[in-house]
Amino acid sequence: MSVTSRARAVTRTGVKVQRRIVIAQALFWPTMILTGAALGTAAVIVVRRRRALPHPDPVPVRPVDTAVG
Repeated sequence: MSVTSRARAVTRTGVKVQRRIVIAQALFWPTMILTGAALGTAAVIVVRRRRALPHPDPVPVRPVDTAVG
């Protein structure tokens, strides 16, 4: 293997690695945005479902008559 073919092989490997890094960086922010949107949507759905549940009327608390007399 000559020096030039070795240099080409190293260059090809470097280009492959750089390409993978660029792809990972390009996909990072869209992934973060979509994940945040999905979590926000899930939170809104949970809150709406909890608010829609029927809640029993709370029993009014009556103070205990402790009048001394």
